[in-house]
Amino acid sequence: MPIHQLLPDDIAEVDIIISGGGTAGCIVAARLAQADPTLSILVVEGGSEADGPDTRNPALYRANLAPGCPNLKVYVGEAEKQLLDRQPYVGVGNVLGGGSSVNALIYTRASSTDYDSWQAEGWSGDEVLPFLKKFENYDDGDESNVHGSQGPVWVSTGKYKGAELADDFIQATAQTGCPEVKDVHDFHTAHGVSVAKRYVSPHDGGRQGTFHVYLDPLLQTDSYPNLHVVVRSQVKKALLDATQARATGIVYQTTSGEGDQDQPVTERIVRARRMVILTAGALGSPTILERSGIGHPQVLERAGISLLHKLPGVGNGFQDHHSVGYTYHSKIPMEDSFESIHNGHRDVTSLIDNDDPLLSWNGVDAFAKLRPTEEEVDSLGPAFRQKWDKDFRDVPTKPLVGLILFHGFYLNTHLFPVDTYFTIGSFTSYPYSRGHIHVTGPSLNDPVNFKAGYLSDEGDFDLTAQVWAYKKQRQIVRKMKSLRGEISHQHPSFAEGSNALCPTTWGAAEPVENTVDYTDQDDDAIQQFLRGQLGTTFHPLGTCRMGPADDELAVVDHKLSVHGISGLKIADLSIAPLNVGVNTMSTALLIGEKAADIFIRELAL
Repeated sequence: MPIHQLLPDDIAEVDIIISGGGTAGCIVAARLAQADPTLSILVVEGGSEADGPDTRNPALYRANLAPGCPNLKVYVGEAEKQLLDRQPYVGVGNVLGGGSSVNALIYTRASSTDYDSWQAEGWSGDEVLPFLKKFENYDDGDESNVHGSQGPVWVSTGKYKGAELADDFIQATAQTGCPEVKDVHDFHTAHGVSVAKRYVSPHDGGRQGTFHVYLDPLLQTDSYPNLHVVVRSQVKKALLDATQARATGIVYQTTSGEGDQDQPVTERIVRARRMVILTAGALGSPTILERSGIGHPQVLERAGISLLHKLPGVGNGFQDHHSVGYTYHSKIPMEDSFESIHNGHRDVTSLIDNDDPLLSWNGVDAFAKLRPTEEEVDSLGPAFRQKWDKDFRDVPTKPLVGLILFHGFYLNTHLFPVDTYFTIGSFTSYPYSRGHIHVTGPSLNDPVNFKAGYLSDEGDFDLTAQVWAYKKQRQIVRKMKSLRGEISHQHPSFAEGSNALCPTTWGAAEPVENTVDYTDQDDDAIQQFLRGQLGTTFHPLGTCRMGPADDELAVVDHKLSVHGISGLKIADLSIAPLNVGVNTMSTALLIGEKAADIFIRELAL
């Protein structure tokens, strides 16, 4: 079946409507169609098709994150005092496949206890493992029997990797007390480092986004005549039969044109005979609910929307891993640098024409999960110790932070001259800070009230964790043979004479003494840097959290039904009650697979 730019007029009613063709939405649509090819299914996606070189070739992913790229929808938050009055932003995929079509393709796996902590029937670690294995085609053995080998999504190192820098980082990390392990994503390891994996085929080097591997193959055949996809069409709200407390369809708007000049040109209703499934993500699904009249009474009243069903938790509980990147000068030759693909050193057109193995590289070559020692915890203060003892000490499968090795620079590439670099990306695994997203009016054109809430937790646990992470990654980097120097504006501004100051470049000389005795003044400088730089990891979740009906802030039950509304489901990262300690892509895939299984059983397909 073709992908529609405009939905044919005769498609006015279907069995299933999927509102959002993102990471989980494509899985749900494909699995339902495979379960019953006669089932009429409509997928409504706000973005376009994922058919360009930037979405197909892993090495070109950064183009999707560039300002103004139509494949990314950016939510700008309110200015927050603890962030030095900055307005943080979060970007989400605005294309078929959602984040899986535009992200950095970093494969990570949460621990079993992360899912146990959700305390939802059917969602414990043991119960979700089969669905994690279901999507995987893991290309590196499976000593712990926790990975899949027959799934549609390849997990591999692709056709190219920066082995020299990765080995250097892994050895340096091991020297600081974080051991090298074969598989840091074995469902329980929380302190270890290993070579990074990617959502990349080891054969053709292509991205393994869910549109490409789940949905598009079905659309290319004649076996699913009732599977329809319409793009550039944004769901405004779900339609409810208030007397029966049931979802009956959707209202959506179709846009035309390119980029930021898109304007709604038509508004249309499509009815659903059996089910409406929201898969618009942690920033999209709650706003659809609120425009539908479902949410907190005060939020809807302020927005001028009539309350049809009270659910105070809608839009609350926003979470995102807090992220900072620290960039260093590298001794790696330009020819072996990921930046050579982007800084003009190589001709990208020639790479594409020759199907160069470099195109399968995402520049991420190693990944580490870290926990502090008990002595280090003591040094971080009583407030940190209190939360550590409560939530971490007796759960050895929970890392405090994750470190990602980038074979180039992290973001803000315009700040750097042509040279070779590497970046250590640090993110807080389980931040306590929370935010929210709410509508301010009934129209798609009305701005949203978005607060990211980074570093807003009481007691500053999140800030302290990142201070520790800065010192730890710096300790690791100083042991790396590839290190050529620090870039001053990518690090805190330590006072003149501070022991924490380092030369900008070291050349061929050995780095300065690895041990740094940071003073209180140095810690203040690190905190100030973090408040001015820390931002999104593009991992939003938690705004329509799963929980029992007696939980006032729960939005869906364990079968993903919106509390009190029949025929209305949510299947995306917004349902996560608590965070997972790693990149959220694998959890989004898990939610797609498990949601499809729930719906197939419920529909008796």
